[in-house]
Amino acid sequence: MKLLDIANRYYLITLVLVFLIGSLGAYYVLKSIINHEFNEKLYAEQAQLVYELRNFENLQRTYYLNIGDVIELEETTTDPKIAPTLKDTVMYDQYEKKELPFRQLTFSDRINDQYYIVKISKSLLPNLDLIQGVSEIMIGLAIVLMLSLGFLNQWIFQKLWSPFHLVIQQLQDFQITQPKTLKLEASNVDEFNQLGQVLDEMITKNIKDYRNLKEYTENTSHEIQTPLAIIKNKAEILLQEPLNEHQLTEVSKIYEAATRLARLKEGLSLLTKIENNQYVKTSKIDLKPFITSKLAAFEELLE
Repeated sequence: MKLLDIANRYYLITLVLVFLIGSLGAYYVLKSIINHEFNEKLYAEQAQLVYELRNFENLQRTYYLNIGDVIELEETTTDPKIAPTLKDTVMYDQYEKKELPFRQLTFSDRINDQYYIVKISKSLLPNLDLIQGVSEIMIGLAIVLMLSLGFLNQWIFQKLWSPFHLVIQQLQDFQITQPKTLKLEASNVDEFNQLGQVLDEMITKNIKDYRNLKEYTENTSHEIQTPLAIIKNKAEILLQEPLNEHQLTEVSKIYEAATRLARLKEGLSLLTKIENNQYVKTSKIDLKPFITSKLAAFEELLE
């Protein structure tokens, strides 16, 4: 997974968490503020209603202060002693033609020598509309913020990380058999400049070590090849001389040892070239025929 995708994932998770926590906090704060305003209005309407009932003779069981606000009066013979109590309830709204949430204040009072239970209800529909509007605005802002941060992060990633991508591309194309020094771009990021400096020093040292090793291997191969050729040549000459059986056996051992050492030298040289990737052109081969031919040469020995 790319670094940009990982960063965007963490940004998205963080934004979602912050948005959820902020939305819940804003919801409860907004609801608390609105409920406080509703409570103040209900208490003010309580005082106004009690004043009007005490000063006007005509009473009705149900009053409408405005659309959606309901006042209910219930006569009682005894004092119910109900302290002012606030609660949320659901009532049928004749204007909206459906049940809606209401904030209700219930209390009892004595008016003109008559006890009443009074219920003042105010519709919470404006509250719901306000919360819905605020929620839609917050969701829209969250989406815009996420998209803006995503594009901004992508632009910053491409702009700031271009020296890093250049170094990675050069490292992918780097070959020890054809060494090239890194072409580094100046960056405002100290970490990228430090990374480029360290890589340049490391590659320079590796190139130097490779050349020294290659030179040592070539010199060693050349130095070993000459004595081995001399030993094999002298052994071949001695094998042509009239020798007794013991001398012939010893010379044969010398010749065989020199031959094995020459093969070992060739094998080591081949492995060195393979490890150093000196064979640029590669191709797939079928090892089965090769192994079969080699096993055939050892069948007589195995029998």
